[in-house]
Amino acid sequence: MHFGFQPCVCNRASPNEKGTDEESVGYVRRATFGERSPFASIIEATEWLKMRLVEINDHPVYRRSDVPVQGLDQEQALMHPLPTLEYEDYELKRATISRYSLLKYDGNYYSIPDTYRSRYITLNILVDQIDFLDGNAIIAAHRRLTGKQKYSLDITHYIKTFHRKPGAPANSRVLAQADELIRDAFNRYYAR
Repeated sequence: MHFGFQPCVCNRASPNEKGTDEESVGYVRRATFGERSPFASIIEATEWLKMRLVEINDHPVYRRSDVPVQGLDQEQALMHPLPTLEYEDYELKRATISRYSLLKYDGNYYSIPDTYRSRYITLNILVDQIDFLDGNAIIAAHRRLTGKQKYSLDITHYIKTFHRKPGAPANSRVLAQADELIRDAFNRYYAR
C-alpha cells in the first residue's frame, strides 16, 4: 500500500490461490540452490543468491513480453520513494540469565558478563549472530550456534567470578573453550 498498489490477498489455507507465487519461489530456489547448496557462511550464500537473481531477472519469463528487469523499471516510475527507515531482519526476545552467567536460547548456551546475573535482558536474534541487550546497550554478542546443547563462552565474561574463586578456571568449560594462547598462559603461570 505504501507504493500505491491495492493488495489482493489470498484466503487462508488456500494454496491453490497462490500457485504463481509458490511456483516462482520454487523456480528461484531450484535455479539458485539446485546446482550449489553447501556454503561456508551465510554471507557467501547471500552473495551467490544475489548473483543468480541478476542472471534470472535478465532473461525472458514465460507469458511476459518484457524481461523482469524491464518490467521493474516500468513499475518503479509508478512507485513512491522507499521508506527512509532501514529494514533489519531480526527477532527480539526476553530471557533470564542463569546464576552461571549463561543464557539458553534454542537449546544452546551463551555466556553473559557475570555482572548481569539473574536479570532479564533482550536478545536481538539475527540469522548468524545474537546480540544481548541491557536496555539499548549491547552487553554481549555471540555467533549463533546450530544444533543443540552447545556452548558459546567468552572467558572475559567471567573475570569477576575468577577473582572471587581463583581455583575455578582450572577445570572450567570456559577455559577449555578459550583460545590456545590463553590456555597456555593459564597453565604456565596460574595453574597450581
